[in-house]
Amino acid sequence: MKRSKHDAKAWGQERLRGIFGAAPVPYTADGQVDKAGFVSNLRYWRDVLGIKGQWVAGFQSEQLGISTAQRKQLYEITQAESTASHIAICAIMDDVIEDALELAVFADEMGADCIGLSAPRLFTGMLGSAPSEDTVVRFFEYICERVDIPVIVLNQMAMQGYSMTPATLSRIADLPNVVGLKNVVDGMYGSNDKGHYGETVKLCADRIVVSDPNEDVFFRNYTQFGQRAFISSGVPMLMQTRAWQPMNDYVRLVDEGRLEEAKRVNDSMAPVRAAFHDCVHHLTGYKFASISKYWFELQGLVGGHVVYPQGELTDEDKAYVKARFDECGIATMTGGQDIAA
Repeated sequence: MKRSKHDAKAWGQERLRGIFGAAPVPYTADGQVDKAGFVSNLRYWRDVLGIKGQWVAGFQSEQLGISTAQRKQLYEITQAESTASHIAICAIMDDVIEDALELAVFADEMGADCIGLSAPRLFTGMLGSAPSEDTVVRFFEYICERVDIPVIVLNQMAMQGYSMTPATLSRIADLPNVVGLKNVVDGMYGSNDKGHYGETVKLCADRIVVSDPNEDVFFRNYTQFGQRAFISSGVPMLMQTRAWQPMNDYVRLVDEGRLEEAKRVNDSMAPVRAAFHDCVHHLTGYKFASISKYWFELQGLVGGHVVYPQGELTDEDKAYVKARFDECGIATMTGGQDIAA
């Protein structure tokens, strides 16, 4: 339901709690959204794994290869599956500011729960310096002034080519409809910018929900830095099953004050983490989407095709991924049941 931007921060504090996913999308061979397959996956992730919402039409959804119309379609599908305890985060990761605004207005007018807004990619000259703080802040002001929808900011060097500083993020956090931050700065998919997360929490957490979407450090952040929302990656869906839900379990145990038990559960994920990361490194990060989709197929979910011109896994690739999947034990942690069934 469309809301006033002046209520956004209270909404964010209430709703941005728990574990959120970033939704891979099954596509058909001709590049169309497999709506039935996507809805089936969304409902499984929501109802069985307890995922609190999905960041959709971002990197995990192969944003760079799909049209604006397809992004809008993904917003509509995911929003239709949102509930009182599950939200759609409509990702906007566009270089052209008017394209970004078009998507933001569309999401706002359709009554979407919120948007995930990436910092802009900007040409910064032959020396490749980062854009000025004022330039970046003006981008967020331009979008946020024109919509009422709650906004989660994305800070990701791999997307925008630079990392916003904690001071810059603090200025953006002042905007009334900015409610959260997905801060990709630590670990495999971040910049390994040590200390960035902690400083950002100090400067911003009084106004917005600050989240690092790297599961490798989520346990640390949950127990040491007060991170209460995991926003968001494919990991909560890739590394949990119907009968084995370690992320959900270690969060619950921490909340109950059972830290040693929680640590053991967190540590139990190590073989699964290592197996998936090994697949990404062995087959190269450029096949990340196709690896994820095949991993889902091995779970009994709908994987689907990747968007052209990305490459599908070869038979040899699939054999490698299946071997790592089988060896890590995720299939045997289900008590003999089908993983997704």
